[in-house]
Amino acid sequence: MHVEFRIEGSYRVPDGTKPVAGAQNLFRLPSGQIVSVHPIIEMATRAHSDDHRNLSYSETEAIGVLLDLYERTCELIPGEGTIAGTFVAKPCEESGTRPSVS
Repeated sequence: MHVEFRIEGSYRVPDGTKPVAGAQNLFRLPSGQIVSVHPIIEMATRAHSDDHRNLSYSETEAIGVLLDLYERTCELIPGEGTIAGTFVAKPCEESGTRPSVS
């Protein structure tokens, strides 16, 4: 069984943020720090509980959830200070492979 999903969105960044040369989907803030966006798997005890937390790849593998990305694109929108991106993904087949995030 698998779940297919698509995530589209954007986030604001400080003026002076630039793409990292030679690296896809990475951006250097004016401070020199690097930012990027990755999909995550969250877990909670119940559907309406307030105890959500992000799981690491090894934690998701331990419960049988394997995340694989078909496509990941992010770009800096000049003059807006915004990074827009799209993720098209689904959990892996039972191959035990780790996510590919380029």
